[in-house]
Amino acid sequence: MKRKKWSEAEERSLLSKYAALVSTGTLSALKTREKRFKPVADHVNHLHHRRDPVAFPFRWSWRDVSIKIQNMRRQYLGVKQKIRLDDHRFDWADGDNHWENFNRYKEVFGDLELQDDDTGRKPGNSSSSSEDGDCGENEGLGGLGFDVTDQDGNDDETHHELGAGSDDGQLGGPGIDFHHQIDKKLRAMSRRILELRCGSLEREDRRRERELDAQKAFLEMRQKRMRMDELREQREQEAEIREMRQEDAEMEWEQQQMRRWVRMDEEAERERRRWRMKAEEKWEEEEMEWRERMVRLQIEHQKSMMQMCSDACRNQLQVLGVVSRLLCHLFASASDGLGAPRPPHIMQNMPPRDFDYNVVKSDANSQPQFL
Repeated sequence: MKRKKWSEAEERSLLSKYAALVSTGTLSALKTREKRFKPVADHVNHLHHRRDPVAFPFRWSWRDVSIKIQNMRRQYLGVKQKIRLDDHRFDWADGDNHWENFNRYKEVFGDLELQDDDTGRKPGNSSSSSEDGDCGENEGLGGLGFDVTDQDGNDDETHHELGAGSDDGQLGGPGIDFHHQIDKKLRAMSRRILELRCGSLEREDRRRERELDAQKAFLEMRQKRMRMDELREQREQEAEIREMRQEDAEMEWEQQQMRRWVRMDEEAERERRRWRMKAEEKWEEEEMEWRERMVRLQIEHQKSMMQMCSDACRNQLQVLGVVSRLLCHLFASASDGLGAPRPPHIMQNMPPRDFDYNVVKSDANSQPQFL
């Protein structure tokens, strides 16, 4: 994972925004670290990360800003130790060579006093609670540019006056040592008071942060419950919509089925009608054929009956002729000529045998009576 590192431009933006908040009095009105440092982080991100994510790849949070302010304090003390010429003289112009924003930090947060060697701490490596907690903005009377010694009665000016007096020979060495020891004790007491103050402020900030976290958790829980209610209502609405669509689809399907059954019934009715018409036509054709066949049979029967009648009549005539001849032969005497055969002219005057046929033929044209 790439280590996040602040650039010089981002540090300048941080210091400028912090100075603006201090000058307007906004910073002192804010009670928690998040409220104090979040505007600074947003300002830095807006000027650098959002405009050029390639050159400034890191997006800083308010915690990063708080840690950076503490680190800049240690960096300032380290650079000040490097530019230190003697106990009370520093090469301030050389500070920008070691750290570009050295003098800018001094303008915003004020000058910080180096820790002496007899306190057991090294310059730039303070172990007080101001570096571990929220004392980045409480340095020098809340980061307003004043040193601790100014709060305790201008010890720096007294120390400089004593030093100047010793240089002029007005005060002796023991007096200077005595005042120097008092000065160191006052500074130690001031640092201790500031540490206690920072600790109490840090505890108060932590308490407020816990309260805010609890409120945020409650609000998040409430929002989550509201979202769950909204999701449930949305799901219910979607279920109702699906049910309505399903009912519409079922009704549409039933209507389609009804139209299909009606169409099938109509087609079946038309088919039955066609079949009935075809059956009637076929029955009529068969009836006509039967009638024609019966007529033909009737005609043939009439012909056969007439033929039988003609044959019977002819046979009867022949029998009568024969009987008449026999009677004539039996009862006729020889004198009157009854037994003699008939003369030819009498036989010629007799009707021919075709007479019966003609009679039968004429009767065939008459209407039948037996039907």
